[in-house]
Amino acid sequence: MGRSGTTLLRMMLNSHSKIAIAPETHFFRLFWANRYKYGDLNNDNNFKKLWNDLIKCKYFNDLKLKNPQKIYEDLFNGERSYKAIFERLLKEYANQNNKLRWGEKTPGHLEYLETILSFFPFAKIIHIIRDPRDVALSYKKVPWGTKDVFSTARWWNRYINISKKWSLQSNISFLEIKYEDLIIKPKETLKIVCSFIEEDFEEQMLNFHLCSKQYMVKDEPWKEGVLKPLTVSNIGKWKKELSKWEIEQIEVKCRRNMIEKGYIQEPFNMFLIKKFVLINKNVFFCTLWFFRVFFRKIAKSFNNKIF
Repeated sequence: MGRSGTTLLRMMLNSHSKIAIAPETHFFRLFWANRYKYGDLNNDNNFKKLWNDLIKCKYFNDLKLKNPQKIYEDLFNGERSYKAIFERLLKEYANQNNKLRWGEKTPGHLEYLETILSFFPFAKIIHIIRDPRDVALSYKKVPWGTKDVFSTARWWNRYINISKKWSLQSNISFLEIKYEDLIIKPKETLKIVCSFIEEDFEEQMLNFHLCSKQYMVKDEPWKEGVLKPLTVSNIGKWKKELSKWEIEQIEVKCRRNMIEKGYIQEPFNMFLIKKFVLINKNVFFCTLWFFRVFFRKIAKSFNNKIF
């Protein structure tokens, strides 16, 4: 889920001498999901159309690749597949940073994990989670986010449920860590991560902020916190900055997963009447959310027709 510490973890891993984690590419959402638009890539015109769209994309430019024409020629004259394109871009990113291993951090790629694992069956998947109340607060503060905490809670729940499905698969390498652990006990948590990816932990990973600037993407001021040392003040901000109404919406929607992940505690004995109230609150919040979304769309459509 976005705003859960993916950039922080990326910078920590980039501080390792062997690892280069690229910025977000959104490759599978923008290109793989629209593959019908491009057709068979063995057709020269189809491949050129895909490549032209790719190099116009902001996320491609964020990679700052030095020789895109050479990459294009190699792919054009070699294997023309989505796997080959994605892998070549990220290998090139790693090579430019003098690293041996590559990775990528688009949060939305969790939705395409089945495809990713079909391309790279031995990939290491690291899922980082954060208290949904802090996630919702963070979404309220970024320009592309939403102030509707119930919408964020729905997405958090969805991503947790997707991750649970994959974490139960015995044939893939899947690790889940908490943002809070990464902040409170960074060395212990990074050692777990390094063991998972079969690399030695390196002390400079704790000083990630000293080299983060070279990996930053332009015009993303909401990520500049990684230019500073870790601070526990980023944990639990929701207690002071979210209203009781907002907190209740999140906790009702995400209750089961929050209990499972240790963010709230379930009373040992919950009376049936309280369970009934929680179920009805969830139905009420879902209905309210639906009408909010519905009327926003109506208002947007109305404004577009007038102006």
